[in-house]
Amino acid sequence: MLRISIGTKLEHKTLGPCRVTAIARGGKYFFVSFSSGAPSGQFASASAEQYFSPPDALLDKFGLRKAAPADVRPLLEAVDRGDTTKGLELVTALDRLKEFSAVDRICRRLKSLGLELDYFLLLKQAKALRRLVGRAEDAVTVASDALTHADNKKRQSIARTVRAAAWVDLGKLDDAEGDCRKALEESPDSPHPYRVMGKVFVLRSNYEKADKCFEAGAVRDPEGRNDILVVYKDRVERLCKEGKAGEIEQIREHIGKRWPPELAARAFKEIEAVLSHGYYSHSNE
Repeated sequence: MLRISIGTKLEHKTLGPCRVTAIARGGKYFFVSFSSGAPSGQFASASAEQYFSPPDALLDKFGLRKAAPADVRPLLEAVDRGDTTKGLELVTALDRLKEFSAVDRICRRLKSLGLELDYFLLLKQAKALRRLVGRAEDAVTVASDALTHADNKKRQSIARTVRAAAWVDLGKLDDAEGDCRKALEESPDSPHPYRVMGKVFVLRSNYEKADKCFEAGAVRDPEGRNDILVVYKDRVERLCKEGKAGEIEQIREHIGKRWPPELAARAFKEIEAVLSHGYYSHSNE
């Protein structure tokens, strides 16, 4: 009997009307389940390798979700052999591919090989850890390490802002605000501390201050103007799940009164999309 533990990597293929799920074990694939729509008997004597590519031990070792591009594979092999000189190039490539678990694993691999991670590697690892579920505390630790390796105020500001975002993930809003304010002292023209601090104020339901932060960030980087929509939408989703209809109405009222008409219309559309999914819990206010 094939036992499947929590966290096991399953792979899926759609074959006509049937969805096939398989698991990689011991260098082979085993069938796990079949969707309705096709008789499972047609797979009974088949090998799963007919439908799934053979498992790649190197990708599994470093936690990659997809096959590595041709230019990345040699870098993976080099680091696997113990060559630390390719570390930053590999981590940069994996970060670009959004392979955040692999970024963390490669950084830990480099450290185990005796390499002292520099500011750039630590910063990329901290950013990757923020993207991984349950790793916000680790992100704070690594961002703090990056901060100690920063050799100028701009780099200090960047590392501090990454740490502030991780504090937000942990719900430690006072720590996040403190890091943002210090980051702005170090780099007043950076938009990123304003954006993180804007999220802090949204989570505190202080929407006036939040908007001012987002506006300040947008002045410094107009391409980040949509960040305010993303943060408010996330907030509405959370409030829906918590059944806090009253606070959602406060947000709608604030947006209607304070936001430019075009931006407000986009925000209302996003809010309606969230509400249409029926996230409300039974503990409505």
